[in-house]
Amino acid sequence: MKKKLLVSFGLIILFLLISVGAKGELVPCGQTADKPCKLEHLTILAKNVFDFIVFKIAVPLGALVIVAGGIVMLVSGGNPNLLSLAKRMLWGAVIGIFLVFGSWLIVYSILRALGYTGP
Repeated sequence: MKKKLLVSFGLIILFLLISVGAKGELVPCGQTADKPCKLEHLTILAKNVFDFIVFKIAVPLGALVIVAGGIVMLVSGGNPNLLSLAKRMLWGAVIGIFLVFGSWLIVYSILRALGYTGP
């Protein structure tokens, strides 16, 4: 029961942080009649969604897992099972962050090849 409450509280905090960090609209068109949406706005949408997932969700979550792994390593007290768990958490978080940034690089390169010239 205590574990479920802690996980629920953590997820609520995570979603609140994500919603506070979210900025503006995903596509800068279509809100008014003088700014109609065009085909190039589709690449802007793809970039904005992917950047949101990478920089607003994956990086903070990876950092949180690294911190949790470090805390578990500190409190392991010589227990080989906890130390092994902490090492797996740290390696998993580091590998996950590298995979996320690698995929970001691939998507960004594909968008550039398709003609996206935004920031």
